[in-house]
Amino acid sequence: MLARAGRMPPTIRGKFTEGEAAALTVVADEVKRCGVCDLPLDKVAALAGCSRTTVQNALREAHRLGLINLTHRPQRGRKSLTNLITIASGEWLTWIKRGPAASKAIGFKLLTAAKNVNPTKSTTDEKKAFNERSNRGQQVPRRQTAQRGRGRAGHAE
Repeated sequence: MLARAGRMPPTIRGKFTEGEAAALTVVADEVKRCGVCDLPLDKVAALAGCSRTTVQNALREAHRLGLINLTHRPQRGRKSLTNLITIASGEWLTWIKRGPAASKAIGFKLLTAAKNVNPTKSTTDEKKAFNERSNRGQQVPRRQTAQRGRGRAGHAE
């Protein structure tokens, strides 16, 4: 579903599988937000809901088609920095600029906590009051049992 979020023109979207398009949608969101995507492949895969290999395939194919530019950042004697991904396709850049904000969700209502309160469960205010009574040394009311008045077996009263 992420791939159909409207972050890619249909002409470009049709060249990729659902998982690859979802990965490129995550990249497009990051490019819209920051101008460049420097997320690690594992993070893109997690956000897109696909595997790391699917993300690699998507980036490789998009680069081969000339849709994105990849800048590799190797470090001598250390682990390489993440690749920098920019969108090279003018059509795709225009599509992203005109589209909805990357962080703005469309199509559902946000739920507030007040609407999701279960009336049969105690609230945090009641729990705080209980803890305050306990801490001040006040007697906390207890339930009466039917066996009150009887002594325990083996104990004298």
